[in-house]
Amino acid sequence: MTRGTVVVLGEVGYNVGAGMSGGIIYILDDDDKLKVRLNGSYVRACGLEDQEEIQRLRSLVRNHFRYTESLRAGEILGDFDGALKHFKKVIPV
Repeated sequence: MTRGTVVVLGEVGYNVGAGMSGGIIYILDDDDKLKVRLNGSYVRACGLEDQEEIQRLRSLVRNHFRYTESLRAGEILGDFDGALKHFKKVIPV
């Protein structure tokens, strides 16, 4: 990935971020396994603290729910503040 934004509401496999040179991935890390699945040569993960960024993520999840009626997205929106602590932002190093 060289640009853009991706939101992942499910599990990810190993080697996440390999070759990533730009953009942002927001990953819901419910089981706290993301750290071992990241390709640390290319990316790092951190929490979300910026309110503008948090609102952007909420909007992306809301739009996903609106267009797909995803049950998972609906659950997240039902307790967004609770889910927020499990989201990680993955960015290139």
